[in-house]
Amino acid sequence: MERELTNILGASEKDEAVEDVWAVADKFYELSEDERNERLLRLAEKDEAAESVARTIAENFHKLPENVRKLLFTLAEKDEAAGAVAWAVADNFHKLPENVRKLLFTLAEKDEAVRDVAWAVADNFHKLPEKVRKLLFKLAEKDEAAGAVAWAVADNFDEIPRKMRNELLLKLAEKDEAAEDVARSVADNFHKLSEEVRNEFLLKLAEKDEAAEDVARSVADNFDEIPRRMRNELLLKLAEKDEAAEDVARSVADNLYKLPEKVRKLLFKLAEKDEAAGAVAWAVADNFDKFPKRMRNELLLKLAEKDEAAEGVARAVADNFDELSIKVRDELLLKLKKIPEELYDENVRVTEELQTTISQLKGEKMKRFLAERDAAWKDVAFKAAHKLGNPIDAIETFLKSLEIRIKAGNIEEAVNICEKMEKSIEETKVVIAQFKSLTKSQEINYERINIKEIIEQAFKVISREDVGVEIVAPGKIPEVVGDRDRMIEVFNELVANSLNWFDKDEKRIYAKIERVHRREIPPNLDPSNRYLRIIFADNGQGIPSSDKDRIFAPFWTTYPHGTGLGLAMVKWIIEAHDGRISEEGKRGKGAKFIIFLRIAKGGRKNA
Repeated sequence: MERELTNILGASEKDEAVEDVWAVADKFYELSEDERNERLLRLAEKDEAAESVARTIAENFHKLPENVRKLLFTLAEKDEAAGAVAWAVADNFHKLPENVRKLLFTLAEKDEAVRDVAWAVADNFHKLPEKVRKLLFKLAEKDEAAGAVAWAVADNFDEIPRKMRNELLLKLAEKDEAAEDVARSVADNFHKLSEEVRNEFLLKLAEKDEAAEDVARSVADNFDEIPRRMRNELLLKLAEKDEAAEDVARSVADNLYKLPEKVRKLLFKLAEKDEAAGAVAWAVADNFDKFPKRMRNELLLKLAEKDEAAEGVARAVADNFDELSIKVRDELLLKLKKIPEELYDENVRVTEELQTTISQLKGEKMKRFLAERDAAWKDVAFKAAHKLGNPIDAIETFLKSLEIRIKAGNIEEAVNICEKMEKSIEETKVVIAQFKSLTKSQEINYERINIKEIIEQAFKVISREDVGVEIVAPGKIPEVVGDRDRMIEVFNELVANSLNWFDKDEKRIYAKIERVHRREIPPNLDPSNRYLRIIFADNGQGIPSSDKDRIFAPFWTTYPHGTGLGLAMVKWIIEAHDGRISEEGKRGKGAKFIIFLRIAKGGRKNA
């Protein structure tokens, strides 16, 4: 208990320190010089406030006295704060004198800061002079920074001149720490690279386990654009790597008649691997009619013996029941049901124990779920009553006033009161409509959906000409499992949320859709599934750190005309789809929602 109390107090002090700095930044001109300088000097002692202190000093450098300016150099020496200083200097490079700019070079030598220096330079690439840009080459040599440089290049691909990015990527492709993100750059930007450069990358990266999944994705998504001999070589090499199995199986199954016999036979090799059997089974199910009958039957019979492939084989049988011979389908069905005799007794015992344990767990889980659900709905009902109470109380008051005005024959004031009543009624209708939508969001009709099309549809309803929109969806995007109507509600709400909080002349909403590596799947999601990550961001005001824990709570809002139900509905819909949503933007930079959605099994990719 004492430790928990300490943690709570520590977290509270940390939040207070960060909020204090934001208060200085927000009220910079309202505070007296002495007060703001004293606060910055005091807060610079707190590690948790370092980033905000560094930014505030860098952004207002010429308005601060020498002793406060020097805090940047003090903070740069702290391991905990060095990265924050790198960001602050890069973001405000042209506002700062030469001696402060040189901090980037100093920090590039500091192991604790190299990742942040790499990110800061890449994100501010066009603001920086040539000598600073070239720091990326120096950082690419360091094992601690290579991964960050590769990630930064991947995320800022179009911002970096072609010659420089190709040199960087070729250098980084040699390093295990960077291989995965170099492969991601190639897969996501395949058509922006020359054929010579991308081929060199693919051959080099196919050797590395960390890069295999993205190299296989590049081959599967761009099959016809890779030289025949090279793609055969790549497929044979990648088939040895478990991480690449699904996309190798897809490449072979989707392009069966374009491949030589030895490459086709990779499917038999992959079918023997537990890690790959499921992917092969789904590839056969999805491409059933493309396979020669004999090859297809042999594969299915082999796969039917593996638990990992059972679902895909069952799907192939169910969808193509009449096309299989009676002998083959009976044998397949028998294998799918068969339990080896020597394991029977053990299986029965384990199954009984599992069923008992599962029943107990289900009972406890259901009790906990019902208790949590009841508590949540009681809270929602209480807040809904309060939210509806205000306009209803107002209507009741207006009715009494209206009666008095009508009896007195004061028609003009009576009309004015009616207009106010109408406004209160509209407020009530909005709350009721969103409350209905919130309860309806629990009803999910599952189907395969193209999430890119849904986001495009949400962007099309933006009528304001001053808002720019962009969707980045590298390669071909898998379908996800979900309810189309509910997902349309999600992205319409996120768009509306962005439109409410713009504070800049140049307004931008951005969505990026990408596949998630297994190691990037959040711990609260099922790692046996595959996921898409949707980054939905804008360049508006952003959400203060103190509000991040509350933005998804029903009826909580800081928007004057909001009901506080929109983001609550978004979260409930996403979680009802076995997905997750979080907000990871920065105040002043914009909101940034990260959404994970489950890819449909066997769902092949749409443009």
